[in-house]
Amino acid sequence: MDCQQCKSKMQAFLNQQLTEEETKAMEEHLLWCEDCRRELTELQESSSFSLIKRISPKAWLSIAVSFVIVIGILFATGTVGKAVDWWNGMSMADQESLEEIRKFGIGNTLNVSSESNGIKLTVTHAVADEMQTFIYYEIEDLNEDRKLRMDHAAQPTITTDSSGVHMNIDMLSDIPAEESNKYKGRLSFRELSEDETTLELRVDKLIEVVAEGSSNFMIPRDNYELKPIRGEWSVSIPVKKEMVVEKELDVEAEIAGYPITFSKIVLAPTATYLEYQINTADFASPDFYMIFDQLQSEEAIFKQDQSISPYGRNYIGDELYAERVVFESMYYAPPEYFEVSVNRIQETIPVNDTFKLDPKLDEPQTFTFLGTELTLEKDEQQQQPVSYVLKQPWSEDRMFESLNFTVITEPEMPEGRMGMGFSQDGMYVDDQGNTYQPEDFYDYTEFLTKKVRFFSTVSGIFLEPTNEDEIPVPKEIQMESYNKTIFPDDKIRIELDLE
Repeated sequence: MDCQQCKSKMQAFLNQQLTEEETKAMEEHLLWCEDCRRELTELQESSSFSLIKRISPKAWLSIAVSFVIVIGILFATGTVGKAVDWWNGMSMADQESLEEIRKFGIGNTLNVSSESNGIKLTVTHAVADEMQTFIYYEIEDLNEDRKLRMDHAAQPTITTDSSGVHMNIDMLSDIPAEESNKYKGRLSFRELSEDETTLELRVDKLIEVVAEGSSNFMIPRDNYELKPIRGEWSVSIPVKKEMVVEKELDVEAEIAGYPITFSKIVLAPTATYLEYQINTADFASPDFYMIFDQLQSEEAIFKQDQSISPYGRNYIGDELYAERVVFESMYYAPPEYFEVSVNRIQETIPVNDTFKLDPKLDEPQTFTFLGTELTLEKDEQQQQPVSYVLKQPWSEDRMFESLNFTVITEPEMPEGRMGMGFSQDGMYVDDQGNTYQPEDFYDYTEFLTKKVRFFSTVSGIFLEPTNEDEIPVPKEIQMESYNKTIFPDDKIRIELDLE
């Protein structure tokens, strides 16, 4: 379809009077033709002008915002027909409906329910793409004040209507719900083999859950004796896969002084995949781990999605590798640009330091490593024949969080039985010097949000005698590496430019 043909059919397109073949040709043309997209927008606005006098200023503002969002969806994802359906059928969009569109798109709302024994199961949305499939659901207890959910210990079954293939559920995720008798969750599983199908969800047992502490993380009410609530719930779920949008990037930047190149972004209905490349020769140690924080635009924040497992490191050469990090989806309302930030970089720094000890001394021995005085002494509380502890007092200027070392003894033990240090006690400290207890963190996300590090203060050492007559005694400690964490402040701007 050329521009002249497209322009001649625009009004019919808006009125949904084209054939399926003509509509598809229009959508394909609009994806790459900026002039026709602009004319379609102007025609859409002029067609809607007669409504102005009947709409209050507040309502008109809501509709205008909605129109901008839909146009973004229209051109970024190619779902022009669905966008027009929504626009023609919408009378007035409130903030809640706009948020639903940003998250689930247009046409993915289902609200199909099944009720059994006073418990109502509702599948609210289904979102699918070439990466995976998400099923969003709610469970409402109509008789009692409790939250019930599907669980791996009470796993539901999902089959396709055409093949009857059983789908293995990869993840059961919690979604915050204010109502005390309602649970919200998400099922995720692999990509569907068909572009369009109907899934059959069958559930015969549920588990009662409660929030752990003040977090949104839900745990079974009784971890030790799971008592399922039984019933028969069955829901048919129509699902249609949507295409993903891939864009090559070439954004070179530095994070905490380390070079990084963002090479690709994949916008999918279920998630946003950001790929980057790093040359490990630029780091103090090739053994490091970078934990990303979030993507932030002017309109929204897209948090890292810990429930989705990206592929691991893909080494391109000896030192260059590519990796992917997963965030919440921005597919239905892609911003013009966003900023990416890193929560922390965890490094293991190699060293080669040896500290001599006097094997004849039966009292604590001290030495200094990276400005911290360490003390080796016998551990009288352990029942093992030979047990020591290496104490590492915490201070605000301590340069390491934990140590990796080997203990050489007299007599020497075989290589496979050398004494290795392991963390036995420690403390949690944030980047402001505030200390925490393990129970202060209900999930890993909270640990990351507070920028907390774990500082080992006691490392246990067990020395296994080769025989009863020769008790090994430490004669030196070989420091091999230490671990530290950096909290970068850098924010890297990435332009999407999806046209």
